[in-house]
Order: sequence, then structure tokens, then C-alpha cells
Amino acid sequence: MPMAFNLFGEASHTDNDEARSRLGALFGVEAAGDSDIVFEWSPGRRQPAYTRDRTAFDVALRIGDPAGPRTVVGMETKYHEHSLKEKIPSGRNPQAALRYQEQTDFLVAIAEESGVFKPGWQDRVLTTDLRQIWRYHLLALSMRRHPQLWTAQTRYALLYPERNASFRTATRAYADLLADTTGSFQAVTIERIIAAAFNDVSPTRDQFRSRYLW
Repeated sequence: MPMAFNLFGEASHTDNDEARSRLGALFGVEAAGDSDIVFEWSPGRRQPAYTRDRTAFDVALRIGDPAGPRTVVGMETKYHEHSLKEKIPSGRNPQAALRYQEQTDFLVAIAEESGVFKPGWQDRVLTTDLRQIWRYHLLALSMRRHPQLWTAQTRYALLYPERNASFRTATRAYADLLADTTGSFQAVTIERIIAAAFNDVSPTRDQFRSRYLW
């Protein structure tokens, strides 16, 4: 999260519409009119209208009239992490295992309803390292189910440094599972974000590169 704050801090300033417009263009959405950037944000933690869990985006670019509907680019940032499998409750805790399976079934229903996945996707996601990416993607897809609040351009973007080979491989594998043409999932390198998030004269831009990008 400190990296996320440093990367998007200047763009989150109330008067920095220019940076948010550049970011919107990078993600393929129009950032005209009202916009803001917020951190550690969810449309509704634990709410069954969304993913019914505590999943939240590290950063969210919200575009449009706050009265709705708004377009949201929900972002998760990675740095040195590897793409790893989530822990699954063991049979020694049957209640936790049951809750895990019930939540999985709930999320699968959202995925199937969205129509963005190719046949056979479950075997390549549910018990693999791609499950974490999938959960964040579903948060964006669940938002699209409420057009009075969120537009059909709402999407999820996973950000990582181009030298992070683990997430480069994982995001390519995940994208290969999608039959989606609406841009609901995007993988973008931190290097590309820098050009949009900072002005050319920003001293923070060079400081960020020096600190995080070797």
C-alpha cells in the first residue's frame, strides 16, 4: 500500500483532473467531468449485492457524477510478491471448509452470470494461483450488475512492475481464460502508470522510479 499511495498520491489531489484524465485514457475509459481517486475502497464489504466478502481495491479511479452511475477502475497493486495459491481450509475445520465452499459457489454464480469466461475456466482458476486475481475481477463484475450505480465500463486492473515475472505470467494466463471484449480485466505495468499519474515536471516521478524500479 505505501507504493500505491506514492504512485497515485498526486493524481488523487482534488485539483489534479489532468492526471485522472490521463489515467482514464490509459485504461480506456473517458474521465470527463467529476472524478476522484480513493484508496482501499470497496462498493460494499460483505454485502451480498457484490462479492459478500471483504475484498477491496487498493486504489479506485471513480469517474462521473457521484449521484451515479459512475465508472470505476478498481486497481490492485503488486510489487515484489509472487502469484501464489490461496490457503484452503482443511477438513480439520469443517465449518470453515463449508463457509469456503459456500462462498466459492456464490462467486462462481457471479462469474457465470457475467458471461466473460471461456468454457472450462473453473479448473484453471478455483484451486490455482489465479483465484486471487479472479476474486478482484469479480468485484468489478458484480458492480456492473447495478447499472443505476456503476456503468458497464467499470473494470479491474492489476498493476505490477514489468520485471515481476510471476505476475506477468499469471496475468497472461488469466487473460487467456476470458472471452470478454468489454475490457473488464486489464494488466498494466507500473512503468506505464507512471507516465499518466505524474506530470512531466513532478519531482515525485523521478523519486518514485529511483525507489521502486531499480
